[in-house]
Amino acid sequence: MAIKLYEYDANTYKAATDFKYPNKMQAGLFIHWWQTGYVSMDTDLAALLNPLNENAFTKSDADGVAAVKAASKPYYNGLCVAKIAEAYTTGDELQAHRTNDTATLTDIGNRVAGVLAERDALLDVGD
Repeated sequence: MAIKLYEYDANTYKAATDFKYPNKMQAGLFIHWWQTGYVSMDTDLAALLNPLNENAFTKSDADGVAAVKAASKPYYNGLCVAKIAEAYTTGDELQAHRTNDTATLTDIGNRVAGVLAERDALLDVGD
């Protein structure tokens, strides 16, 4: 199962509850609602939902990815800060920059990259 970013008409479907869902679904299906008009879900779930909702979901493109990234930036910035704070204080981070502590700076960069990689995995638009 591949997770893809889909778009839907936010004028027709104003909330997740406006969609029709199957009576039973298999375990392990994934869906993540972004701001109005965008949802990340695995292709198996899209195959279940589209016939029930007049093919409401279409795979997004690079513009959709840019829109989701812009709208979710404050949230993901907060996650990055929280991930860094698990290991370092603000003073630790400033000292690493001041002294060019490459080991600490690399670890901080890896923590941020991990958060952004998780976000980007939800924004795949390919086939």
